[in-house]
Amino acid sequence: MDNRSRIEALETVIAEQQRVLADARAEIERLKGNARPASYGEPEAARLTRRAWLRRAAQVSGVAAAAVVVTDFSRAAPAAAADGGSVVAGEETKAESSTVLFGDGSNYDQGLLAVTDTALADYSAGFPAQAAVTGYAGTGVTGLVGVAGYGDGAGIYGQTDHANAYGVHGVTSAVGSYGVRGEATGNDGCGVYGTGSGESNAIGVYGNTGQTAGGAGVVGYGEYGMIATGTDVGLEADGANYAVRATCSGIGATAVSATLSDSRNKSAAVSATTSGAGAAVSAASTSGVGVSGIGVRGASFAGTAAQWHARPGSRSTHPSSGEAGDFYVDSAHRLWFCRGRTEWVRLA
Repeated sequence: MDNRSRIEALETVIAEQQRVLADARAEIERLKGNARPASYGEPEAARLTRRAWLRRAAQVSGVAAAAVVVTDFSRAAPAAAADGGSVVAGEETKAESSTVLFGDGSNYDQGLLAVTDTALADYSAGFPAQAAVTGYAGTGVTGLVGVAGYGDGAGIYGQTDHANAYGVHGVTSAVGSYGVRGEATGNDGCGVYGTGSGESNAIGVYGNTGQTAGGAGVVGYGEYGMIATGTDVGLEADGANYAVRATCSGIGATAVSATLSDSRNKSAAVSATTSGAGAAVSAASTSGVGVSGIGVRGASFAGTAAQWHARPGSRSTHPSSGEAGDFYVDSAHRLWFCRGRTEWVRLA
């Protein structure tokens, strides 16, 4: 039992004691009105009167003893949870029912319930107005958390049914910090998990940096920086300059790799389409082969104007040497074929 509960119990005992004492005084005054001494020969009514007085005295003694028990704080056992008690700073408050704070949102810019270790004026200006609950830890101690939650279902749960609103909204202005951070320490865990369960165009996780230079809506890092799985499309990207841009710095690394695992599949592992006049696929290498193909046939081309086009080079004739299988169209539009090293044959 905490001190507040003990005090309330003691006040109840004192009030009962005062009531019993008042009744006893009234009984004594009534007995004083009967001047003759009591004896065995007295009528039964007189003996009952004295018995009633003794009962009153016993009640007074019992109430006093109860008061002593209540005021013995050191031996008091914890009380069971009960409703109706006050919430006291520095004390534990137990209740069986929910405790609800009601407000109309008109005058609590720092929150209907605000918990802080710093003056309200130090942080309220940076908070959204009319927050139901705010928590702020700003003493400068590294690692302090404004609001922390733990639960078997969800540590912190956010929900909204308004358009263009957020169930959970995190904001950061410091360099290298995170608006929302998720961490998974167990096997097969997920730091941040998003589900879109709407009937159409629902998004599980959405990232947006606007036009910030060098910004990224979503960044992934790990053995697999990002894994995407979908019943129709695993990953869809849209960009003003690049929908997808891949960079690798390791020796022998591949920037983009695509695999179709079903041997019955006759579709292309990588497919590109453009509605403009440019090439659907463009490849360039500073010191190697621009496009390399390996298969039953290394390459297959089809076109309405020509199946294959070799852009004429700047040389007036074939190179001095080459590799067997090389084709070259010189500036005079003649086609040459290399049988190896310096042996060239004109085909057209």
